[in-house]
Amino acid sequence: MKTLSNKKIGTTFENDLSNYLSYKGFWVQLITQNQDGQSSDLLAIKGGLAYLIDAKVCSRGFFDIERIEENQLNSMKKFKKCGNETGLFALWIDKQDIWICTLDDLLEVSRVKNKRCLYRHDLEPICTPLEQWADEIRL
Repeated sequence: MKTLSNKKIGTTFENDLSNYLSYKGFWVQLITQNQDGQSSDLLAIKGGLAYLIDAKVCSRGFFDIERIEENQLNSMKKFKKCGNETGLFALWIDKQDIWICTLDDLLEVSRVKNKRCLYRHDLEPICTPLEQWADEIRL
């Protein structure tokens, strides 16, 4: 049986997330990589609000805060400074749950708990299940 590469798994997750959000009424644009890297994976808009989302597969049950690249951090901060919502991460935990959480919350919990790796019990209080989050955004 052929195993998928991490890149292929991540790309598949990004595409599935994009399709799901489109199904839920969002206008979604996948962001392609350029020479400067990739600021995030997708831009989703619904109800007059724009969301910059980076999709991360967390197959080992935790999210390593160091996976937030500098260009992602900078673009999400600039996105918020321009009057948009704070940057979001869609975390696919152990190929079971997909949670949405903000960049600000991830950084704050990491700082407060003095932890680089955030496990399920660290993430659950600051994240919202994808389906619930998508349903809460109204047109």
